[in-house]
Amino acid sequence: MLKNIQSMKQLTIHLWKHDEILMELENGIKNSRKLETFCRDFELQKVCYLPLNTFLLRPLHRLMHYKQIMERLCKPYPPSHIDFRDSRAYIERGSSCKIQLLEDQKW
Repeated sequence: MLKNIQSMKQLTIHLWKHDEILMELENGIKNSRKLETFCRDFELQKVCYLPLNTFLLRPLHRLMHYKQIMERLCKPYPPSHIDFRDSRAYIERGSSCKIQLLEDQKW
């Protein structure tokens, strides 16, 4: 998990433009009948269980919950546990990544 924190930091670069992408998609749907039809057809498929914008929001939603999930996972670990130190480091690095994203977005 700790090794993957670098990948998560790289993903936050893409999430910085997340709100802009959602706004452009909404404007595009309002201004383009073809895009509106495409999105509606996508959402009406049997395999599609969520609206398109929800699929776009999921990665951001997950990022916001990683720290909480890791804290719950680490709660039963005693300080002597082999994964305790790495798990705590992941929580701290993940938090800083999340904080940076939120500050950049000015939410």
